[in-house]
Amino acid sequence: MPTNDFLPFATDPAANVVSQGSYAAMAARAGGYQAGLAQSPQLNKTWRQASAIAAMLGQFIVDYGNLDALDDGNIANLVRDFARALQIDKYAYAANTGTANALVATFTPAPVSLAAITGAPLRILVAAANTGAMTLAANGLAATAITWPGGTAIASGEVAAGSIIEVIYDGTAFRLYGPFRPASIFSLITRLYSPPLLTGSFSMTGVASGVNTNISGIVQADNTLQDSTMSVGGLFTCGAKDAGVWNVTMRSGTGNAGDEVVAELLKNGGTFGVASVYTPNGGPGANAVGTVRLASTDTVQVRTRQINSGTATRNMTGTFSFSRIGA
Repeated sequence: MPTNDFLPFATDPAANVVSQGSYAAMAARAGGYQAGLAQSPQLNKTWRQASAIAAMLGQFIVDYGNLDALDDGNIANLVRDFARALQIDKYAYAANTGTANALVATFTPAPVSLAAITGAPLRILVAAANTGAMTLAANGLAATAITWPGGTAIASGEVAAGSIIEVIYDGTAFRLYGPFRPASIFSLITRLYSPPLLTGSFSMTGVASGVNTNISGIVQADNTLQDSTMSVGGLFTCGAKDAGVWNVTMRSGTGNAGDEVVAELLKNGGTFGVASVYTPNGGPGANAVGTVRLASTDTVQVRTRQINSGTATRNMTGTFSFSRIGA
């Protein structure tokens, strides 16, 4: 066990020292002790304050650097070994004792709260690869989500077995900053530098003539949304992290000659993009395009309508695209 030669002075609860309030008010604390009769409680207080700091620094070198703190007059060695103890930084490292997805880590010393470690990097040895979204419970604090820096959940296999990950709590979640497997590097780049995007197609049967119909039968293609959602009924709800200026398009058609097809985009119930096309030859249909600013919880409904010469129902197909183009 390494040795700490720097010992505290006058630490007994009944030690002969002046109170903190009296010491703070002493004129000698600013001007120093003058020639004359020394008052031992005041001197003991001065020596205790100096020795406590020296003992604390020595113990830090011992506990966190696993090095001796020797009272041999060699200041350069003390500075070097204090820096080495800081370099090791083992108080921010722990091994996971939980599961692959629900991490549990015990740091020494224990953080008093999540708020107290906001912005501080923590490193955790992970024994097994994750199989889904991850959480971290540090020293009995609440289990908190681990996400990519952009806020999206960690996908299965993106944290490798045997890796040491680094996370930073930002007041909401622990953000994962490394290390990364090749697949997760691509995933991270996509999340950081690709704007939120959602594309897909829809296919509906038996759509009545002249009736506004929300799209259904949706099949998503590309999806890099952070916290926005798309319902099975074609209702897009913007999340706080995806808020900004969006370009929205929707193409809809029946494939039947002589039909009129309408494609419509509505923000919070109000139209911002609409197209109406008569298809004498059963062409591609109507293509609605709109640019709109969306805040958190704003919605965009995608709907269509077909009108034919009678009352026949139609099968309708089409595509849609949501792409954020600005903050």
